[in-house]
Amino acid sequence: MRDVTVAAAYHSARDVFPHRRNGRVKFLPPGVIYFRPDERRYGRVRPTADRPASQQDTLALACREAADRGTRVSAWAVALHNDRRGFEDPTLSVANAFGDLLLTDLCLSNPDVRRYVVALLGDLARYPLAAIRVESLHFPTLLHGYHHERYLEPLDEATTFLLGLCFCAHCRAGAAGHDLDADGIRAAVRGWLDAQLRSRPRPRQRQLRTASAALSAWT
Repeated sequence: MRDVTVAAAYHSARDVFPHRRNGRVKFLPPGVIYFRPDERRYGRVRPTADRPASQQDTLALACREAADRGTRVSAWAVALHNDRRGFEDPTLSVANAFGDLLLTDLCLSNPDVRRYVVALLGDLARYPLAAIRVESLHFPTLLHGYHHERYLEPLDEATTFLLGLCFCAHCRAGAAGHDLDADGIRAAVRGWLDAQLRSRPRPRQRQLRTASAALSAWT
């Protein structure tokens, strides 16, 4: 039996469609779903359906057409990397050690975000799918956050990781619940990043050791 994976929840993109009837290059809208949602499942954070999907359930149509051709359908769902929700409600986003909001990444420590992800995947489970393939079901690094990203200086792995580490109110409350000094860790991360971003690039192994040493007193 053949298999096909279709986008069910996705971010903005510019794609080439070799077999598209009207043109070949298409821009996809940010942070939309490509099926008709069951609105009763969702809380404060609600999905936005792509306009054609709001008029006709394209995922249901794909499942029916595929079944007629002996093909199984899997759904690809991007969970926390969402370039719509964070811009509409910044309180849902990851906040790094400097307080910078990473608006394309939702924070999993936020209970409204968790409810949204559970509702989204439960919504997809209504369909006759072979599998639901979930992308970005984790805390992010700085990289792959937005289109036309610019890093005008070389950033090593530790720097990109720590620049994306979340210190929002929900994450800090969770840390406090495990007897961790979240404010101390945030200050250590901020201080280390300040020094790192102002210095010359270091060899990778030495750089990772210095990052680990800077945080060891707080963990």
